[in-house]
Amino acid sequence: MGFIISDRHDSHVSWGVWGVHETVEELLDGLVMSEFDKHEFELISHPTRIMEWVAARKAMQTLALDFGINYKGIVKEANGKSFLKDNKTSISISHTKDYAAVIVHSEKSVGIDIELLKEKIELIAHKFISMEEFEFIEKDMDKLTIAWCVKEAVYKCLGVDGISFKDHIRLDNFEVKAKGELHTKIIHPDYLSTVELRYIKKDNFCLAYTL
Repeated sequence: MGFIISDRHDSHVSWGVWGVHETVEELLDGLVMSEFDKHEFELISHPTRIMEWVAARKAMQTLALDFGINYKGIVKEANGKSFLKDNKTSISISHTKDYAAVIVHSEKSVGIDIELLKEKIELIAHKFISMEEFEFIEKDMDKLTIAWCVKEAVYKCLGVDGISFKDHIRLDNFEVKAKGELHTKIIHPDYLSTVELRYIKKDNFCLAYTL
C-alpha cells in the first residue's frame, strides 16, 4: 500500500508510516539487503515477525530513495542501533501489526516508535512510568501509549546503553491531542540532556519521533 502518512520537515529530515497490506513476496520484490540484513532475515521464523521485518525495510528503502540516498541495506551496532550501509544519514525503524514507521535525518541522530493502542499497556506501566509521572498519567491508556512511544523513540535516538525508561527518561504533564509536541528530560548520572519530540495519535496507533 505504501505510506499512509509522511512528512519532510526540511531538507534534513523525512519520515513516514507504511500501511502493510502486501504479501511478504510483494514486499521482498526489489528489496535491497545488506549481508547483515540477509543474515538477520534467515534467523526469523515467525510469520508475523517476518512480515513486520520485511515491511519495515521496504518502507526504509522507499523513504531513503525518495530522500536521494543510494540505498544498500541496513547494518547494526552491538547495541542494536540501525544504520544505513555506506551512508552516514541517521535512521530509525519501528514496526507493529499492520504498520511500519521510518525516519531519516542527515545531520543528527533520530528515533521513531509506533505502537497500537491497547489496554494491556496498563499491565506494564510500572516498568516504564515513574511515580511522578503516574500522578498525571494514572491509568489513561492514550497517555500511557504516548509515554511509551516517546520514551522508546528517545531511547533509540540516544543509542546509549544503561538508559532506563522509568528512571532516566522523564516526561512533564501533557494533554492528549491528535498531534502534539513535548520534550523529555534525560537524567542519567552520566548523560544529562533534553530531547524534543512530536507525536501523532491516529486511528488505532500512536507514533512518536524525535526532532
